[in-house]
Amino acid sequence: MLSLRSINAQYAIVTTTSDTLGYDNRVLTKDLDSISISQSGYATLQPGGNLISPGGLFQTDYISGLNLFRQHTPSFNQLKNYYVGLPHLGFYYSFASRGLQNVHVDYQHTIAKKFNIHLVYNGHHLSEQAGFLRNSGYKNNVIQLLMNYNGERYKGLYYLNYYFGQRRSSQGVENNSLLNDYPVQLIPVINQTASSKLTTVDAGTQHLLSFTKDSLVKHGIIYQNELKLQSRKYTETGETILNYDSVYKDQDSTYDHYQWYRVRNEGGYYIQSSRLSIAAKAFHQFWNYKNQGIFMDTTEIGLDADLKFSWSKFDLKSQFEFTFIGAAGEVLSNSTLNWKDRKFDIGAHLLFENRYPSVFMRNYSGNSVKWYLTDLQLQQTLKIGGYFNWKESFPFQANVSWANLSNQYWLVDNQLRNDTLSNVSLLNINIKTKVKAGHFHFDPYLALNVTSGNIRFVPLLDARLNVYWNKLLFSTKKFDFIFGATARYQTAYDLISYNHLVDLYQFAEGTLSYQPVVRVDIYTGFQIDNFRVFLRYENLDTFWNSRENFTVEGYPVAPGVIRVGITWDFFN
Repeated sequence: MLSLRSINAQYAIVTTTSDTLGYDNRVLTKDLDSISISQSGYATLQPGGNLISPGGLFQTDYISGLNLFRQHTPSFNQLKNYYVGLPHLGFYYSFASRGLQNVHVDYQHTIAKKFNIHLVYNGHHLSEQAGFLRNSGYKNNVIQLLMNYNGERYKGLYYLNYYFGQRRSSQGVENNSLLNDYPVQLIPVINQTASSKLTTVDAGTQHLLSFTKDSLVKHGIIYQNELKLQSRKYTETGETILNYDSVYKDQDSTYDHYQWYRVRNEGGYYIQSSRLSIAAKAFHQFWNYKNQGIFMDTTEIGLDADLKFSWSKFDLKSQFEFTFIGAAGEVLSNSTLNWKDRKFDIGAHLLFENRYPSVFMRNYSGNSVKWYLTDLQLQQTLKIGGYFNWKESFPFQANVSWANLSNQYWLVDNQLRNDTLSNVSLLNINIKTKVKAGHFHFDPYLALNVTSGNIRFVPLLDARLNVYWNKLLFSTKKFDFIFGATARYQTAYDLISYNHLVDLYQFAEGTLSYQPVVRVDIYTGFQIDNFRVFLRYENLDTFWNSRENFTVEGYPVAPGVIRVGITWDFFN
């Protein structure tokens, strides 16, 4: 949950060129048909919304979903350093039933030839007064800023990632048998008062000072620093506190709080050319952890290196980090390899991590849950995968990913343990394509997920189909209209549970499972130049499917939702 990784990978080496942004770029997505997925912010009844859903109905990367069993902070999307001929402002807003709102603002500006700025705001809100379930409102706010200066002798990068989330936690419905007879918002829930607030700050800079003005080959000093901060507050009042197995401090109210921060500095030598970039650095970092009487801090020292190599159609990126003081023995190695041709793309990736549990997982004290790990052991993560993308007349993409997690700590019965699930593996194979017949489009997707025998929280088969009719109407051919439907079917899988006390998911010990049904949504929309409008009805199938179906223990599938949204791009 509290990452010990160095500066974010996307900022590893300042590039000498920038991405360009033109009129064909759109806020969030380029294709009109993708309003069926990427612009919907799909509704879920789970705490915090789909932003932290490990097994949502549009989830594809279940391997990354495993992280949400050990961390409750949404990962930040990578910002690109665009070069913009004209300043660009992209705006997206949608609202839906029960006070559900999504906002996205994307701003890029090249202030001077050598200085770019990229600013993004994302907001996902669900009304506390309305909501889908009682005590289920949430606010997720993300602000990201990336600035880049690209001079002859000096290159500088400055970034800020800020997240604030407020989540109400109902613990799910109290009586499943009422779901088919009453709207879900009328069903009593277990907890009426539980709430948490989470704040995360990730800020840093990177500086490259070149010893030469040579535009082909540069070498010199690299220095970068980083500040990470995370704070969580959990509150609860009422009689539900007495229902927990343990109450350590107060039987009337709960106020759990922890705070963690880390300061990191690293510096070294770099060399950069049109094909090759290498940076070798030493790092020093200090972190501090406070949690209601618990005080921990330490200093860590190590080495890291970044490599980028490109030649013709070939591209290689690699990172390596080793800690020898403090968290001695920690290792990270991450590499990606791509070959891009006119007809096809092919690539592979390999990740290996050998890390101690995060500080939060080592020691935590709350009103109804606490743990203390005395014998820290390194946790291993191995991820291997590849893809093949065919781009000719019948385009399709195939992906395969395999992950194995050894000696990991998981939350079981409010305690962190590494004995029951000492080895977990997951294999994902998926293929998707696009078929066109006149103005009709068919986009099928099929995935196979195979897990080790000790976990079955993902569907074995996952099938989806997006069907739509898309045409430019009227004589001007500027009115781009679309109408379509999406359907998806997933085989049964065991439900996981959500522990609201520490904001983590855990493997449930019950026998409840998601029951396979066909889920259906319909949508329509249009585009005129840089302006779009869409209308979507999500979960149409709740008219005929049983509502006594769950995605997480205690949290039923979302009811029917009507969503209206717009996107608008401004170039000035």
